[in-house]
Amino acid sequence: VFAAVESADIHKASDVDEPRVVVFQQFDEGVQHFKTDIHGEVNAENVMSFIKASSIPLMDDISPENYSDYVSSGKPLAYLFVANEEHRKTAGEAVKAVAKEFKSKINFVFIDTESFGSHARNLNLKEGEWPAFAIQNMDNNTKFPLDQSKELSIENVRIHVQGVVDGTIEPSLKSEAIPESNDGPVKVVVGKTYNEIVNDTEKDVLIEFYAPWCGHCKRLAPTYEELGTIMKDASSVVIAKMDATENDLPPDAPFSVEGFPTIKLVKAKSNEVVEYAGDRSLQSFLDLLKSSAVNSDQVPEKPPTEEAVPEDAEKKVEEEAKPTQVAEEKPEDPVKTDL
Repeated sequence: VFAAVESADIHKASDVDEPRVVVFQQFDEGVQHFKTDIHGEVNAENVMSFIKASSIPLMDDISPENYSDYVSSGKPLAYLFVANEEHRKTAGEAVKAVAKEFKSKINFVFIDTESFGSHARNLNLKEGEWPAFAIQNMDNNTKFPLDQSKELSIENVRIHVQGVVDGTIEPSLKSEAIPESNDGPVKVVVGKTYNEIVNDTEKDVLIEFYAPWCGHCKRLAPTYEELGTIMKDASSVVIAKMDATENDLPPDAPFSVEGFPTIKLVKAKSNEVVEYAGDRSLQSFLDLLKSSAVNSDQVPEKPPTEEAVPEDAEKKVEEEAKPTQVAEEKPEDPVKTDL
């Protein structure tokens, strides 16, 4: 509800002694005043930003009813994982104190570990070590977990939040160990080697982002392996894969992984990204490389007339895929799924 108030009595009762934008709330302090030294000059953009911020409690439990409000706010989201009331009283009070200082820049929430504890893995926190605190930038999915060996004190939380706001803390990049050997037909990419392998400007890189539980990925595996074998001797074309459940994309990646398998061609020289939307056949992969790769002269028009992947191998992979088949093959994120 929007209203213009001219009554001096209401001004006095509301502790307003000059023209001002005020938001009355049914939570927290109950009222928020627009202040130019905090919110900037009075204009439509700043006022709308103030109203949006004032409509969200200082710290609420994240739930199916409010999750989209936090996502659409445009601010990073700070999660405090709590397993019991003691965590809410101790760590909760520390985080609330910091939340008051940074409310205009970051949203803060409690997240119940019984319902959403597995979401900690998505923020690069260790599940089961509660309470725990992490900040997620909702725009580019960068994650800033607070070291779980540290006490969740006001000082430690404030230093962490200030570092995220200032940009002095680097985002956490989840990565498996770098493979000791990586000479197979399909190059294995992990978080730590993504830029080195995928953004190599001398090479075209076709990369599959997969999940171990994904049935579609399992069925694709023999064809993708055969493609890697065909292209193995190409010096400037790489066939690669990355387990997207165990490795993060770098913060500056120009895309996100929303389902499995996701397949992209990162072109040599420019690192332009081409999304693959073919039928996942061997010929379709070759057609993409032939038409879009910078080093297309190294790509054959047709698969060589050699013995294909043994039929029993394909059948085995298909059988293994059946028990874990999921309808949409979406990333496993309990907060997005349940909220």
